[in-house]
Amino acid sequence: LRRQRQMCIRDRYNGNKIDLTSMSLNSETVVSCVHCESILAIEISKFTMNLECPTCNKSLVLDETKLQLMEEE
Repeated sequence: LRRQRQMCIRDRYNGNKIDLTSMSLNSETVVSCVHCESILAIEISKFTMNLECPTCNKSLVLDETKLQLMEEE
């Protein structure tokens, strides 16, 4: 196994909170699954409301959030 040198991954592994909103990788952004807390890099142009977490296969967007966004439109 290789040692993970990225600070955010190491901090998350150690149980520390990390600021995911400040992280961005060119055309990708870093998100956390609300169900299993997996940290994922998502291509912004491919993000949809129906995108599922590859780890737990649950929706990355909560139903409550989808409802709020539909009401705003």
